Amino acid sequence: MAETNILKNKKIIGIILIIIALITASLLIWRYELKVKEDSHVKTTSFSGPADWQTYSNNNYGFSFRYPTNWKIEKADVKSFNGTVLEQLNFTGSSTFKVKIVDVNKFAASQKKGSFDKNSLESYIKYTQGESGIITLKENGLDFILMTKIFTDEDETFVSEGKFIKQGKYVLEFYSDFNQKDTDTNLNTNNIFNSIQLSSPANFLQKIFTQN
Repeated sequence: MAETNILKNKKIIGIILIIIALITASLLIWRYELKVKEDSHVKTTSFSGPADWQTYSNNNYGFSFRYPTNWKIEKADVKSFNGTVLEQLNFTGSSTFKVKIVDVNKFAASQKKGSFDKNSLESYIKYTQGESGIITLKENGLDFILMTKIFTDEDETFVSEGKFIKQGKYVLEFYSDFNQKDTDTNLNTNNIFNSIQLSSPANFLQKIFTQN
């Protein structure tokens, strides 16, 4: 009789634990989706580019943007990044616009201990771009940074413009390098930046339980 009661109690406790786990998971999912919706609202602006541009969507990491119709998309080899860059896409036409998805935890692990703050998007930009010549415009704290870097080479002035968005343990990095006199590329870059939209990634459950 005593053994039967013990088994019943264990069964009840097991059911209670399962219910608690399901409720906790549901709350985490709800909080994550709410945060993504809030971030999407804050981090996007209205698109003012040509109406005939195409749309690129990446469901795995939860973002999309518009780009010129005649541009080609090439997937770059990321082996040289030793796992810190999960994906890089080059959009090539009259200029090249690059997109990187970076695992910040792996990037931090590749740096000297204590020398890099993986929770700071500004820290990541300074490490990858160098502090010299950087102008940052911050929106929504450190979750979203626009970067402009100006440098000269043989009497020519070049501009490196980037938009960095932190989404969970990933950094979405959009950038383009061009001659300062190239007004068309500058306009295209701004239009692409303005068209970026965030959404719930397809693998957001994995991100919830793996991000630090």
